[in-house]
Amino acid sequence: IAIAKSFGLNLSAHRARAFQKSDFQNFTHIFVMDQQNYKNLLSLVENENEASKIQLICPTQKEVPDPFYENETAFLKVFHILEAACTEQAKKLKI
Repeated sequence: IAIAKSFGLNLSAHRARAFQKSDFQNFTHIFVMDQQNYKNLLSLVENENEASKIQLICPTQKEVPDPFYENETAFLKVFHILEAACTEQAKKLKI
């Protein structure tokens, strides 16, 4: 939250939650940050349409590192990885 705030983004109200099967119906794109989450979601799909919605947020890197047990520098690195990945995804989606 602090790193995002230093770049003008307010994430203080953001809350993580577990994926729900209804998310396949509620979202057109589902981005994950690592292979394990990708595999976990694929195990829940019921058809090809649901499977096609799941993508790695940063396909060139395959894994976005988890900075949770790291220092501020690690969070800054992940912020920049995700900022670039989201910008690229937005271009693809023409947002």
